[in-house]
Amino acid sequence: MTLQFRLMKLEYPVADSGEIVVSLAKTAQDAFNQMKIGNNSREMMKNGFFCHIGTGKCGDFWTAVFAQPRY
Repeated sequence: MTLQFRLMKLEYPVADSGEIVVSLAKTAQDAFNQMKIGNNSREMMKNGFFCHIGTGKCGDFWTAVFAQPRY
């Protein structure tokens, strides 16, 4: 399921949302450390406009989703 579809299903705005995906991290701390490496990822994490944040794990993949407030 795409990020846009998941956001729409939960009634979040799709524009200007973001998602960071990393793989092969053994712990949540390892995943977070990998997410901090990229400039775009760091900027997304520091953006105060995203006030709804979700994290998850599926198999070897860790994800962090950043969304705007609901309307």
